[in-house]
Amino acid sequence: NYRKIKEAAGTLAQTTASEHNAFLRHLADANLKDTKKVLAANVLDVQDAIHKKQDESFVARLRIDQDDVTHIVAKLKAVARLKSGLGEVIEKRTLKKGLVLKKIRVPLGVLLVIYEARPEVTIDVAALCVKSGNGAILKGGSDALRTNRALFACIQSALKKAGLPKHTVSFVDSSERSITNDLLSQSRTIDLVIARDLVEHLPDPKLGFQKIHGALRERGFFFLITPNGQLDIWKAHQRWIHKGEAQPLLLNHLNYFL
Repeated sequence: NYRKIKEAAGTLAQTTASEHNAFLRHLADANLKDTKKVLAANVLDVQDAIHKKQDESFVARLRIDQDDVTHIVAKLKAVARLKSGLGEVIEKRTLKKGLVLKKIRVPLGVLLVIYEARPEVTIDVAALCVKSGNGAILKGGSDALRTNRALFACIQSALKKAGLPKHTVSFVDSSERSITNDLLSQSRTIDLVIARDLVEHLPDPKLGFQKIHGALRERGFFFLITPNGQLDIWKAHQRWIHKGEAQPLLLNHLNYFL
């Protein structure tokens, strides 16, 4: 499916803002229509979390109710009203020989987003990625798997009604953490990784920064760390462009290792 995901992202990049906004409106409608299914799935996830003796704050983040669905729908409609910025010329200059250079906002490509058991993030990421013309692979926390399945069904319905490719947004329908290693090896498909607690998916988090850096490099990822332990996105972007390193950028809280 990786090939289909990449192709879908390429197709999405050629679509219009009105098509993106149509997806958002259909997604809002689907969430309202399938509210009972989503909430029923969430009840099961919450029950399992309580049975596993997860702490109260974890369960609170996992739980969604009617008010949360209403809020999700409101956010989708708000995003639909925003300008995406795609195609906007953000810098322009003319060289001495008359050559005109323009810096234009374009989609990044395919984003892999790994996040904890917060079901609303599934909708948030799908909405923002499609709005910005990017394909998405969603991997939520396993404790929210049932809820995320129900929400992803809404996403698929909205994609179909908006006439966008089925694989524009993909969902990792599994609780197996080993799948993350396979995803992190797909540097020809995935252009950007946004992850929370990625250290949990790597060999022995106590290895130290240098070995973790090597583990990520072996998977085809490139990133820079500033002296204070934070990722310098701008420098990483500049080096990525200037060196022509066609590898994904990894965004994560890596100060853990320093």
